[in-house]
Amino acid sequence: MLTRHRAFNLPSNTRETSIPSSTFWAKALTLWIGFSSTFLFPTLASAGTETAIPDWCSNYRLALTDDANSGRVVLQTSLIANIRLPVPVNPVKATLYGIGDKSPTITSKLQCANLVIFDQVPPGEYRVQSIEGSVNIAGAPARFLNPMNNAYQIIGAGAGSTAIYRVTVPRNLDATVKVTAGETSYAGYLSTDAKPNSPWGFTVNWDHQPTTQATICQAFNQAYTLTGSCKLPE
Repeated sequence: MLTRHRAFNLPSNTRETSIPSSTFWAKALTLWIGFSSTFLFPTLASAGTETAIPDWCSNYRLALTDDANSGRVVLQTSLIANIRLPVPVNPVKATLYGIGDKSPTITSKLQCANLVIFDQVPPGEYRVQSIEGSVNIAGAPARFLNPMNNAYQIIGAGAGSTAIYRVTVPRNLDATVKVTAGETSYAGYLSTDAKPNSPWGFTVNWDHQPTTQATICQAFNQAYTLTGSCKLPE
């Protein structure tokens, strides 16, 4: 099911979360930031519908471990930092929050946004809590560096020209996944999109329709040369 958080009504299988922007304008962002970030952190344009994984993602390939006592979670993601211009963020880390006393909170290793894998995850139910990546903040407006709400965080802005951009996944998106021992769970597609005509606002989207999960399965099999079935549930 595609989940987005927004102010207006959507079909029952669709939700959207809109993160409001400020009504005032900050100093214009220099264009080179957008261009440099685009080339430094490329993303797949239609990440939620494609199985192809960029060649450079092999640098972040995760060594998988088969464990009958734990499960595996696979996410497809697309992270955009709206710094007056939409800037793709890649590679990324994602965090799963364990629901229940015995389920831990787990942060993935740095991976290509198109395929974020959590290996050896204890069985249980988890919520996708956040997604983050490094952004170039040289010349970025103060309005972006000092968010006016808790929709995102800028971490380590004083340490140099880059900082960690972390987006919190709204709880009402219900971005949850159940992990079963010995199985791989294809959780869904988590994405952020810049809001049209808004210099800072963005939306957080969660798509866990069966067709999307099957696409993620195919991308995972292709990236790791696996032959597991990606058949849709009947």
